[in-house]
Amino acid sequence: PLDAIRPLTTCQAFDRWVPCPRQASWILTHRAEYPGCIALPLVNQVRLGFDSRNRDLALRGLGLEDLRYLKAKAAWLHQRGHHSFQEQWSAAGCAQKQLEHLEFEARMTKPH
Repeated sequence: PLDAIRPLTTCQAFDRWVPCPRQASWILTHRAEYPGCIALPLVNQVRLGFDSRNRDLALRGLGLEDLRYLKAKAAWLHQRGHHSFQEQWSAAGCAQKQLEHLEFEARMTKPH
């Protein structure tokens, strides 16, 4: 719907601020091309050649520190009035559940 797009807001793309749809998160969540949690990077064959960081991420996967960084970045953007995936980091959000899962695994594997 048009009201999900206008008025435009700002999003951060790498080191740039760019115009983006007012409800970018909703739009991305409802796209069939992006399965899973929209707040977490998805690395696929197309994106592997785009940036060496994607190849690194594909090899090692998302770790606990990566998720903590993404959560802090979403909070920082949200606090400044920019679009973020803050709702995905709420108590019931998919990104928060992934973070809690990795924190639990880290506690279980930590030597006593």
